[in-house]
Amino acid sequence: MAYPIQMIEPVTHRTAVGFKGISWTCLFFGPFPALFRGHFVGFLIMLATIIPTVGLASLVYMFMYNNWHYNWLTAKGFKPAGAMGMMANHNMINVNLGETK
Repeated sequence: MAYPIQMIEPVTHRTAVGFKGISWTCLFFGPFPALFRGHFVGFLIMLATIIPTVGLASLVYMFMYNNWHYNWLTAKGFKPAGAMGMMANHNMINVNLGETK
């Protein structure tokens, strides 16, 4: 089972979702999750290995693709939003509504 990790790019404040765990979507849909996530190199590599192996390579990518995509995002400069501290909430305004005792 995969779990999502919200990621943010500190300079442009773009957000993305990385995943950790088993990619059931890669097992059932082959290289298309990589295409839908914008990971075109991953899509081409997966396509080039899944076609000659008649889909057996999907069993390997099922276990490794989410980690591969997460590492690709971190190489592009994305960081987990929780690790960014206040940067993850840079658009929020703190308003004091009254004194607390």
